Amino acid sequence: MGRFDEWLDDTRPVTVAPVTGIGDTIGMLMSHGNISPYIMAWLITVLIRLATGQGVVSAMTAAGIISAAILDPATGQLVGVDPALLVLATAAGSNTLTHINDASFWLFKGYFDLSVKDTLKTWGLLELVNSVVGLIIVLIISMIA
Repeated sequence: MGRFDEWLDDTRPVTVAPVTGIGDTIGMLMSHGNISPYIMAWLITVLIRLATGQGVVSAMTAAGIISAAILDPATGQLVGVDPALLVLATAAGSNTLTHINDASFWLFKGYFDLSVKDTLKTWGLLELVNSVVGLIIVLIISMIA
C-alpha cells in the first residue's frame, strides 16, 4: 500500500473552469449582455445534460463553470445572485431533456414497458416541462426577493 498512499498524497484536484478560462468568458458574456445569471446557469446545465445525458454530471460541472463566472476574485463571494436560487436554477437545468445515456430513462422505460420512442416522448417531455417550470419559479422568486 505504500506506493498507492504516495500516489494519493501526490494528487491534487484540478478545477477545469479556471484552467480553461471558460468561467471568465461566460462572466464577460453575462456582463455585456442582459441575461440573468439564473438563466445562464440553467442553460449551461441543460447543454451539459444534452451532451452527457447525466443530470448529476451536468449540475456539478455547470456549478463550477457558473461560479467561476460570477465569483468576485477579491472576496470569493458570489456577486449579485442568491446562492440558493442559483442552486435551484442549476438543479432545474439538470433535470431536462433526457436521452438514452440517462439511467432514469431506462428505469422509466422498463417500469412502464415502453419503447425507446415512447419513453423519449413521455419521460423526455415530463422532464422538459419540469425543468422549464422550475426555472420560471426561480425567476419569479428572484424578482420578488
